[in-house]
Amino acid sequence: MKYSKLSTVTTTAAMKHLFVMAFAILTIGCGGEDSPSGKHQVTAVIQIHPTESNFYPTTENFIANEIASLSLGTNLTAAASENNWESKDINLDNVQKNLVVTQIPGTDMASITLHSDDPDQAKKIIEAIIISYIKQRRTMEEDRAKRALDALDNEAMEQEDLVQDYRKELTVLIQQYGIPYFDDGSAGNHLGVSEKAIFQSARAKLADLETELALLRAKNEALERDEVEQAKLTLQLQVLEKQVLEIREMVDARKEDAITLSLKQTNYTQAKEQYEQSRGMLREMKKQHSEGKIFLKMSRVLITVRQEPK
Repeated sequence: MKYSKLSTVTTTAAMKHLFVMAFAILTIGCGGEDSPSGKHQVTAVIQIHPTESNFYPTTENFIANEIASLSLGTNLTAAASENNWESKDINLDNVQKNLVVTQIPGTDMASITLHSDDPDQAKKIIEAIIISYIKQRRTMEEDRAKRALDALDNEAMEQEDLVQDYRKELTVLIQQYGIPYFDDGSAGNHLGVSEKAIFQSARAKLADLETELALLRAKNEALERDEVEQAKLTLQLQVLEKQVLEIREMVDARKEDAITLSLKQTNYTQAKEQYEQSRGMLREMKKQHSEGKIFLKMSRVLITVRQEPK
């Protein structure tokens, strides 16, 4: 029983809260604290279209914000100034008080209603409000795009200087190291493809020579009594020992050079990556700049009138 009572109280409080919110929304929609007045009610329905551009990203609240801007003072003032409402005896405060702009639930459309004693005049006012919104939005979006283009242009110039600097660094490294034969080496290959092949080939050849040398020594020991054969083997052993020594020295030298070569490759790889990444960013900036210039030249449909004022 206690839980049931708590649920009833909570439900009642929630209903009161919703009622207050609904009343607040209606008050905002009317554009003032006073209720709209007028014998006639003229309504138009428009659909708001987002602008697809990198310079003007669309947010979740885009439609609601744009619909709200229709009844804002800035839009009404612009419409009054454009159409010289003073000479037509139109009171801007009355227009704002009698104007109701609401979003049609679940859609990107807005209902624009004006209460007035003169329906023909109300139609013209609604048309002026719509035209004013289109002009202001187009001007705002174009100004934002131009500012973004100017900023992007400055960034692109700085990026171009950076690309040139990275290109110079890479050129210097290539001139210092000669042809970078370690370029495009596999990941973790500190010697590089060509250097690794040379090193492995030398080491394999050393192993073969050492095996052959061991076999000859064993054969020489088995033929100690045959002086002629022993003389031939001795000569072969001397030649082979000399070859083994030379190959061993070369393998040791390659091994000692591995650290130096690894540093060279690391410097070259980093310089090349910096250059490629900076050049890729510059290409993307130029692409965005071109898209922005095209955006400014495009004729954009910002709204569609779904119902003329009537």
